[in-house]
Amino acid sequence: MKLPVLNIMVKTGSFLFIVFSSIALQAKPYIEYTPLIKQAYQSAIALKIDEAEDLISQIRQKDPDNLARLHIENYIDFFVLFVREDDQVFKTREASKSARIAQLQASGLENEYTRFIQAEILLQWALIRLKFDQKLKAGSEIYEAYKLLEENLKKYPTFQESKKSLSIIHSLAESLPSWVRKVVGIRGSIRLGEAEIRSLYEKTKNPSYMYAHEVIAINAYIWYYQANKKKDAIRLIERSNLDHKQNPMAAFLKASFYLRDGDNESCLRILNECPKGKSYMPFYYLDYMKGRSLLYKLDPEAPAYIKNFIQHFGGKHYIKEAYQKLAWSKIVFSNDFVSYKREMGNCLKYGQSLVDEDQQAEKEARENKIPDPVLLKARLLYDGGYYGQAQNILIKGGYSFLGKGGENELEYTYRLGRTLQALRNYPDALNYLSKTIKLGSGSTKYYACSAALQMGLIYEEIKDYAQAKKYYNLCVKLHPSEYQNSLHQKAKSGLLRLSKKG
Repeated sequence: MKLPVLNIMVKTGSFLFIVFSSIALQAKPYIEYTPLIKQAYQSAIALKIDEAEDLISQIRQKDPDNLARLHIENYIDFFVLFVREDDQVFKTREASKSARIAQLQASGLENEYTRFIQAEILLQWALIRLKFDQKLKAGSEIYEAYKLLEENLKKYPTFQESKKSLSIIHSLAESLPSWVRKVVGIRGSIRLGEAEIRSLYEKTKNPSYMYAHEVIAINAYIWYYQANKKKDAIRLIERSNLDHKQNPMAAFLKASFYLRDGDNESCLRILNECPKGKSYMPFYYLDYMKGRSLLYKLDPEAPAYIKNFIQHFGGKHYIKEAYQKLAWSKIVFSNDFVSYKREMGNCLKYGQSLVDEDQQAEKEARENKIPDPVLLKARLLYDGGYYGQAQNILIKGGYSFLGKGGENELEYTYRLGRTLQALRNYPDALNYLSKTIKLGSGSTKYYACSAALQMGLIYEEIKDYAQAKKYYNLCVKLHPSEYQNSLHQKAKSGLLRLSKKG
């Protein structure tokens, strides 16, 4: 072989070696939250799903070895399934969960993000599985996520984001039965979960902090539902930079808190300002929320929004409750008892009984008993936070119930007790709630159990902890056929709070 040819081959070979070595180095997987990744994340949490998926496609082409993409892909799946609750979409997307975790595990990467992303994927799928009634799989994935996050926190103690999801697990662990905590090995407390999420709160003041919205939402959830700091939770939401005019999920979060807190007008304002259009994935549950809120103020426009939810929503939750609310509207607006029975027939026929609200609606339909119009209007007004109006209706109609016995008197004393409690007339509220417990001692209705819980909350608020403990314990001992799980969980959370007060 001639020397010039040999030199060319050597030089060419060296060049190719350098090129392929460079390609091999570039092909090594890594994790980096680039501006494009963050943009895809922001689109996903704002329910701009088409936009988020287009950005992910760009990232796959331009930056295929950046495994941060897997994290955002899972967020997209989470929000699509959370909002739509579609069985077929669930089956189609479920395989991606294992594939993402397998890709992370096979990457050989060892840094603070590898376990964190795996745990996030597991926890998001666990929450979705709970919606699809896969409780055992959900429990297993929560435990796997818990182990990964605990390990990550030990290995990378300065990586505080591990506490974002750990705070949820730790705060909920305390309300689990002791035998469950022992079997699954999850330890935690509301106080620990609260401290963990608060340690991240200062970061939310930085406009560029990626998880600001999640941290605020989790913090508010723990305060409102676990730590009994409802007003603090509402103030946190109000002072946050969650923009409900640009983000339907932010609207859902804010409206849910306001509605739960009895501020129906703020709930309606948020829902009216929520963005809609082709850029956003349809969120039909917000129509149901609006219809329900309008019904709470006895607004005749309510049924149209509830019907829109029923006609377009493809999921399984709140369908029975929606038919129940349609049935109620027939009584409230026209005293049409025939139409009430027809809608309650639809309640039995459609939807599934997986959540308390649907179970209670189905139970009412099976009882085939028409609600009293006075009590129904008072209940709706109370649920909307129109306590003065509810009290007026109850006082004016009291002669129809007091001393008459039966379930109507039981419900009357309960509704008046709750209304007086909301108006902070605690002496009279305790009187009527106590009457409710006596009248409801042999009933399967939830009134007595709920009355015991509310008496516990009142006594806790006025710092009579012995009486608070007594009524929380009474709540746990009662076993109504409606709302039992949620009532007992709240009572147990109250007992845990009191145990820390000595």
